[in-house]
Amino acid sequence: MTHDSEAMPLPRPMFQPRQLVCWDAGDRRLYAEVIQSIPARARCWVRPLLLAMSADSGDVAQCQDLRTAPDLVWSASAFRLALDTEAIPLLALLPPTPTNDAQARRWLNQFLRQTWVRSAPH
Repeated sequence: MTHDSEAMPLPRPMFQPRQLVCWDAGDRRLYAEVIQSIPARARCWVRPLLLAMSADSGDVAQCQDLRTAPDLVWSASAFRLALDTEAIPLLALLPPTPTNDAQARRWLNQFLRQTWVRSAPH
């Protein structure tokens, strides 16, 4: 029997559909929309929107349009909720017509490969 003060900490709540999330990886940030949370596997299904790259000053130097990139199922712990004040100005920089599928796929794959290499034990 445990007292309320000794209860186990609650797990971090999963993301909700339609929320904007961000994956920070060095000077790059992947912004995506949550399609579905998968609590049993601590994963989330997201739809990539854009990849923002920062300059040395910390300001966004470039935004790559990922709206036609394939969806991604990844560990929910890689993402954080994106603030509207950070995401909406970046989304406004995207062209009205999405980038072609092949280019968006290359940018997403490059981000995933670079992030994977950085996180691998050396």
